[in-house]
Amino acid sequence: HSKHIPKIIHFNKKEALLIMEEIPETYEMLTYPLLRGEVNYTIARKLGAFLAQCHNSTYNDKRLKEVFPITEMVTKVKIGIFHDGFIECTNNPMIRKNIQNVREKYFGNHIALVHGDVLPKNTMVNGDNFYLLDYEIAHMGDPAHDIGTILACYLLPGIINYPIRKRYYRAANE
Repeated sequence: HSKHIPKIIHFNKKEALLIMEEIPETYEMLTYPLLRGEVNYTIARKLGAFLAQCHNSTYNDKRLKEVFPITEMVTKVKIGIFHDGFIECTNNPMIRKNIQNVREKYFGNHIALVHGDVLPKNTMVNGDNFYLLDYEIAHMGDPAHDIGTILACYLLPGIINYPIRKRYYRAANE
């Protein structure tokens, strides 16, 4: 258990039912402060450290490979939408080949437990504290997926809030 994951109250594997503790109302999605230009470097650092701890502590754990395989949902929702969609959008053979290489690397690199959906909408924050939610597509995969996702979530608001972009870049660096 981690202080960044809500406590499990009830789990029923047969029914695929998981009930977790309620997040206090004082928390909000990380999406909102990021779009308002409120960049919390402590949250960025803690989130990165949390992901590193998760990835490092599960590195090459054979038992977890059986418990958290890449599922059809991961393939369709995360890989299919991005990689397959891009392949279909171009006739350029070099781009198609590069995307296919990335896809093959992703499916061949099952080295750590990844969250799979580390987005600001799944990160509830209050001050310097956070909870990471939405674990339904957690799987043994490539940690680069989580890291790339969270980096993009800090860098893209810098485009929207261009005058303060350096705050987002610093958070990504944290």
